[in-house]
Amino acid sequence: KRDLMTQEQAEWELLPSGKRRRRSEEQREKLLLARYEEVGSLLASELDTRNSAKLRLSEAIQEWLDEIGGLREQKTVRNYSIAASFFLEALGDFRLNSPPRGLSGRYVQFLGCRQNSDGTINSRIRVMQGFFSWAYREGLTPRPVRLQGVRGTRKPPGVLSSEQMGAVLKRIEENLATASNEGQRVSAINQRRIWYMLRHGNGRLQWADTPSMSKPFSRHFAALGFEAVKPLHGFRASVATLLLNQGASPVLVMKLLRHSSITTTMSYHNTDS
Repeated sequence: KRDLMTQEQAEWELLPSGKRRRRSEEQREKLLLARYEEVGSLLASELDTRNSAKLRLSEAIQEWLDEIGGLREQKTVRNYSIAASFFLEALGDFRLNSPPRGLSGRYVQFLGCRQNSDGTINSRIRVMQGFFSWAYREGLTPRPVRLQGVRGTRKPPGVLSSEQMGAVLKRIEENLATASNEGQRVSAINQRRIWYMLRHGNGRLQWADTPSMSKPFSRHFAALGFEAVKPLHGFRASVATLLLNQGASPVLVMKLLRHSSITTTMSYHNTDS
């Protein structure tokens, strides 16, 4: 622990020879300022440590939600808040510097008793893992907290067969042939050439975002009775499944889909198709 200094220490400099030399006024001011900043930093550090030791889970969660509130969409923050409120209800408002044992197991059991699906449980586990990673970076927990979700719950993605993909294309061609105005015609053309993202005649993208791009394909799937297949993502999974079923190299498919992990690519493979 460091104190400031006495008046004598500030005024006199001790030389290696053992003799003393009076400091100038400018030297004294610089010395006092440096010591003041050093002691102030130490005091702030001790204060942070005391506050962290007393900080409750609910207080840290609120601080975390406030911080990400301006960075994420409102819907995302609301989902984070729900996951955190369930975690508080399951584990209690403990002090962050001494979390109880069995966090993952107790949280998973709590969510399972409330009829949450395995996918939802894992999603909420990921949310809380994000919170604890933030808390550790902020120095609010003495060590990293690792949460474990449930395993083996990932459902294979819904995919389209070659015949179904042909049916979608046929329906798009029919819409193109029966288009009554330029807008419908351009929309059908862009649906047919979706992977190339053709621009509209006025220079703007036909689809401003992914949801608006997937809507026409959702209508096609509904009209053709194709269930459990997501637009856009379903196309990628369908292509991956078709290629892998025909014996294509998983590495080549991974590069085609621009994945960084072969595990991600293989999760696109629906072995039931």
